[in-house]
Amino acid sequence: MASGRSILKNTFTVGAFTALSRVLGLVREMFQSRLIGAGMEQSAFTLAFAIPNMARKLFGEGALTAAFVPVFKGAAESESLARAAKLARSVMTMVLLVLGAVVVLSMGALELVVTFRDALGLHDMERLKLTIRLVKTLLPYMIFICGAAFGMGVLNSLGRFKASSFMPCILNVCWIGMLAWISFFPALRMDQRIHRVAMAILVAGAAQMAFLFWRMAKAGVVPRLSFTGWRDAKVVLVWRNLGVAALGAGAIQLNYLLDQLLAYCASPWAAGVIGYAERLMDLPLGVIGVLYESSHNQTADTAALCLKSGNAVILRGGSEAVNSNRIIAKVLTEAALSVGLPDGCIQLLDLTGREFTTALMELEDLDVLIPRGGRGLKAAVREHCKVPYIMTGDGVCHIYFAPSADPDMCVPIAVN
Repeated sequence: MASGRSILKNTFTVGAFTALSRVLGLVREMFQSRLIGAGMEQSAFTLAFAIPNMARKLFGEGALTAAFVPVFKGAAESESLARAAKLARSVMTMVLLVLGAVVVLSMGALELVVTFRDALGLHDMERLKLTIRLVKTLLPYMIFICGAAFGMGVLNSLGRFKASSFMPCILNVCWIGMLAWISFFPALRMDQRIHRVAMAILVAGAAQMAFLFWRMAKAGVVPRLSFTGWRDAKVVLVWRNLGVAALGAGAIQLNYLLDQLLAYCASPWAAGVIGYAERLMDLPLGVIGVLYESSHNQTADTAALCLKSGNAVILRGGSEAVNSNRIIAKVLTEAALSVGLPDGCIQLLDLTGREFTTALMELEDLDVLIPRGGRGLKAAVREHCKVPYIMTGDGVCHIYFAPSADPDMCVPIAVN
């Protein structure tokens, strides 16, 4: 019971900080659209900011986390925290050195772009110079945010989730603070405004990394450079796993960066407008409760959608599929933990009986409840629910098969 309370507490803590971060992010974007707009300056900024974000998702919260966290957690549990800390310091040092080299080489490449701009066919010099200036300003942010994300992985592995979920708020507060400062100086040109925003992001990145490193030290993993143990079997395993994970994550991030480049080339304002639109997809609700009936595939589908949008989820499926739901939820939870997601971000209420369904409806700690079922379930939600709910409409599913369709494929689809 105590373990259940702890998981529930972690879920709501992470949900609350995530919701706070995303609400601050929405305020930030509204403020930025008012003071910067959606012109050439915002477009240049969106492209420049995409580069360190791509590195963050590869070397921070993405491929590196997936490669490092299982090895670190295994070392901490099977050997000792001191042994795991030594592993973390070796990997962290190597990552920071790689990122430092990337930043230096990128700076040099940008200088070459300016020098050979005519040969490259680059003629919009005003936009090009602003973009390169912003890229140069934000490149070091790559080191800071990846260091902070590395700290997140360590802390999540040790069951400490508050600092990790609070970290994005630091960026948003610094960003909003700079925009508030800019509002007192209306005479500033747009290029001056956006460069000051980039400087604020750089400062915020340093603060984020310092904060996470401080929390790591408090947890017993002192973050310092280590030039030993690079050939340790576990360090080699991390880098081998990173190579595999980067194949998938790298393709996604490169496609995203290509989208930004195409938008940037298509129109002076396109990349900025697309960036604003994408931000609206990042606003989560916090902790979502989902009620559904016997379709066990909804356990995986719903959990994936909630995590993708930055939400924690409490699932309640029908009793007919309870055993399948337990296995699916167990696999999803183990996978989430293996990549550093907080314990309790996916929960399944697997006790059978209508009273437990009613209890979830009446749980006031939820941020929103989503019932997916028949009219009886929806009527019960209207009667008992204590929080906002999203009600879907009634309908029926139709499946049409073309005469040329393969019958062996059609039958399993119809049965499902």
